[in-house]
Amino acid sequence: MEPTDPGASAGPSPPQPKRSWLDRNHDSAILNATLKHLGLPNRQRRALTADILAEAARLTAADTAPRPDPQTSGHRATAYLILAADRALANAGIDPAQRRAALAHGISTPGRSLIAFATRAMLWGRRDRLTVLADYSETQIPQRYGASFTFETAERSPDLFVQSITRCAYHDVFTRHGEPALTQIMCAFDTMWIDATSERRDQIAFKRPTTLAEGGPNCRFEFHRTSKPDPDTGQNRD
Repeated sequence: MEPTDPGASAGPSPPQPKRSWLDRNHDSAILNATLKHLGLPNRQRRALTADILAEAARLTAADTAPRPDPQTSGHRATAYLILAADRALANAGIDPAQRRAALAHGISTPGRSLIAFATRAMLWGRRDRLTVLADYSETQIPQRYGASFTFETAERSPDLFVQSITRCAYHDVFTRHGEPALTQIMCAFDTMWIDATSERRDQIAFKRPTTLAEGGPNCRFEFHRTSKPDPDTGQNRD
């Protein structure tokens, strides 16, 4: 029996939106990267993938909590994919550290090149890259993630931008199911854009000293300017 969802609605659950072809393809890519990382044979990978996808669909359908927007539905579907995969790999005898490292690899592999390219393109040739990141984080990120995440600007100055996440859809799902530690797997997604920035090239140093996954009060994203833009060229000094 699944733990009772404290956020569940009293009435009948609204129908879950169908996963698009793109979403289903992305789910399969996550599992493929995960299972390959573990070095499992093809036959076992195929069987596990089918079982995980079926269990993820069951868990998603059983979630009766309100879904205020499409983003929330997507986040929950991904969380249930990870939860189902962790359970299946545990049943296959794979120890927690190994399977969760593989899942972190899986979640941060599909789309890595595209996200890295988009991040570099956003910053390329810009006069003030810290301001570009800060503006994007304040105006675009909350819209992209939807109502099941809460973003707050903790500090903003010419040389520092700090954004905190005080509510995370993934952490909410995993906590309800007694597996809050699984949130750390989702944190690996951030490496796809973090690794695309360069302190030397962009003159921005990034820190994430606390996360909800590690028991912190929030996920704190800090962007520190390491050099002023050149007043003559308008470019960051190398």
